[in-house]
Amino acid sequence: MAALVLIGIVTVVGGCGPGEVPEPQVEPAHKVSYSISASGTANENLKISYAGPDGAGVEATSPGTVPFWSTEVTTKPGVALLFVQGNANSSDLSYQLTCTIKVDGVEVVNGSGPYSCATQFELSRLPSMLAEKSPSAGSGPTTPAAARPSAPATPSGPPQVAGCGFVEGVEVSRIVSELAGVSKPVQKVSGNRNRCTYVLDYDLTQVTMTWRPGDKAEQVYGAPKVSGLGVTAYWADLGSFGILEAQLPKGAFNVQVDVTGLNIDLRKFAIGVFKAAKPRLPK
Repeated sequence: MAALVLIGIVTVVGGCGPGEVPEPQVEPAHKVSYSISASGTANENLKISYAGPDGAGVEATSPGTVPFWSTEVTTKPGVALLFVQGNANSSDLSYQLTCTIKVDGVEVVNGSGPYSCATQFELSRLPSMLAEKSPSAGSGPTTPAAARPSAPATPSGPPQVAGCGFVEGVEVSRIVSELAGVSKPVQKVSGNRNRCTYVLDYDLTQVTMTWRPGDKAEQVYGAPKVSGLGVTAYWADLGSFGILEAQLPKGAFNVQVDVTGLNIDLRKFAIGVFKAAKPRLPK
């Protein structure tokens, strides 16, 4: 009986009361710096999109003759995803743009590309990234920052949705930017272990990838084969959306692209996503 009483005391002192559920931790506010640098000048204004204080997209422009743009925002508590994108036309064939994000004074990610750049960062990754950057003895502001609270259910690395590990959101944004010539950051992510959907352009553009372990690729609606991918694949153009179905040694991989109002080659869009995913699919 004494042992039972002791257990009861420990439960009351060390935990929540009956029926209580621990409140989820909220991502705290951060000071974020976005910048875009160019290896030359453009023939038009640089078109920019970045995550504002509340996480919503903010549009901006910068003169193409100025090779550097930057801005700072302080995020509101609860904002989890940061992004910045830019694009501009240039007569310089070697024209490159580099997008960079800094959080609380620490550079966390950057991305470069010809005529456009795009990068994003999930704030849930910040503690582990700071821990990796920090010397073993700990120094400067990185040591306390690494211990700050973050969403407990999120793994310490990309992506939050397991199925989105085949292709990251920033890669999808880059493919869209290269094919359509406009910056379209990923705004929503959903899925499960074998499925991932990225939504861009305020629900007007989305791509869904599905991995079916051990399954066989289906020739969708009598679609013709696609050559040059190193695997058996079929492409079905169904108007405002299209489906790429590919057979791999250990299963089938499906890419569906849905686009409204964006001037983009659906087939090239789907193939670009597949090529990005292929090295990460089970072999």
